[in-house]
Amino acid sequence: LTASSLKYRSLNAHVGLSYQIISVLRIAAGYQHVGQTQSEVRLQKEEHYSFGVAYTLNKLELYGEVNKNISHPLTLKFGLNYIVNEKLQLRYGLNTLPFTTSLGVGVKLQDVWIDISFGYMNQLGFSPATAISYFSPEQQSIQE
Repeated sequence: LTASSLKYRSLNAHVGLSYQIISVLRIAAGYQHVGQTQSEVRLQKEEHYSFGVAYTLNKLELYGEVNKNISHPLTLKFGLNYIVNEKLQLRYGLNTLPFTTSLGVGVKLQDVWIDISFGYMNQLGFSPATAISYFSPEQQSIQE
């Protein structure tokens, strides 16, 4: 951004690739660059690298991700998504740095998904989160 009226300026980019190896296995890789700000608050340039895998086993989806920020230690993330039926999903997640664990539920009401979760981090305690997503009939046919 070059507008002189902006107090904080930075250049950010995030790119990634995803590939379906077989019907039950997908891999993905990503790169994120966050540039320095040019203001009285100086932020370090950050680069993030990530690699992930998703595997589906009947009604259980397994996720794994490795993240590396150039100025921080390697982070591992794991997730489980259990599909109870087409309208209900149960979720669990784990992050190694900072250590965070979370539980959640996803409920589908017609064209809307409602996701409710609770995370726990030693420093912050419990943190609730909610998301509402709308999928048009066209989007739903693509996902199936």
